Amino acid sequence: MFSGRYIPQWPCVIALSLGLLTVSADAKKYDWSLPENGTLTVNIARGALLIVTRDDGKPQVSLDLQKVNIAQESTLTTRKITGDLPSEEPQWSLDGQTATLTLPAPADIDLQKVKGVTAALILPATGQYQINGTLSDVYLKGTKNTIRINVVNGKVDAQNAGSGNVSIDVINGNIRTEAMKSDLSLKLRSGSVTDERSEGTMAVDLVNGDLTLNSQAQTIRIRQTTGKQTINAPACENFSNDLQTGSGTIRLGTPLIKGHIFSADGEIATIIPADWQGKIIADGVTGNNIVNQLSQQKPTSAKRPLSDEHLELAQGKPGNTQITLSTIGGVFTLQPAEQGSK
Repeated sequence: MFSGRYIPQWPCVIALSLGLLTVSADAKKYDWSLPENGTLTVNIARGALLIVTRDDGKPQVSLDLQKVNIAQESTLTTRKITGDLPSEEPQWSLDGQTATLTLPAPADIDLQKVKGVTAALILPATGQYQINGTLSDVYLKGTKNTIRINVVNGKVDAQNAGSGNVSIDVINGNIRTEAMKSDLSLKLRSGSVTDERSEGTMAVDLVNGDLTLNSQAQTIRIRQTTGKQTINAPACENFSNDLQTGSGTIRLGTPLIKGHIFSADGEIATIIPADWQGKIIADGVTGNNIVNQLSQQKPTSAKRPLSDEHLELAQGKPGNTQITLSTIGGVFTLQPAEQGSK
């Protein structure tokens, strides 16, 4: 394991142009060669990391280490005497096609009390990358890589990915994506997920929190245990949503071919555009589950004397286009687009 070479005071052109990280007079730049189509794992215990893709074609990983704050001032003197100082140098190891980069990390006793590192990472366009963070914020800007990000506590902000697959898994915090052309897999235990204008296939798995999508994706799959949903999916052709409990507003578009919405005990308003053509099938178990504001047609019971409800209606020329809605004890409201836009 070695720290690589650095050039002091390297100008942080990329970081400054993005406005996400600020440059320090003591900034250091490190370069390491990565085999083509190699695999890199990056570990950041605490701090902020900006990730971009290099455009010069070099099979090289570059690190701009801008700030390092991994030990408390009050303990520095004692630690210098005992030699118990955490290293401020990044550690790089390479084994065949597999590399590991560990950024300077606080000792466990300092983890909650220091700011950690501030750094920018420039990756080759090829390869597989995994970023592991503990108390960390990770930023992606214009990447073209296949990247997996795991964060225990923090936020991930990803913008303008041109290609590749991006997988984000956060335990506690926030995920924000914007204008991503890459395929997205977003997992969050607690917090909020927000997307603006992303086009790649999107899969969302949220346990507890708020989901806000204003997406241009053609395929969207959602699983959410509890919380609030606000979904605008005007370009979606295949839509799947499983909300166990909570509330949601879903605005679908004319291109929709297949839609499936399920809720165990939630309240979901589904807004259907007037020019969408297809069949809508809604089923409820406990009664008073379906509110139809698209027409005068009322739900009926398919299994009298049980209190179940069934509604089947057509809009335009249905063909093979269909939306199915099913709930156990929740409420589905079908709304026309004009009403939903008020």
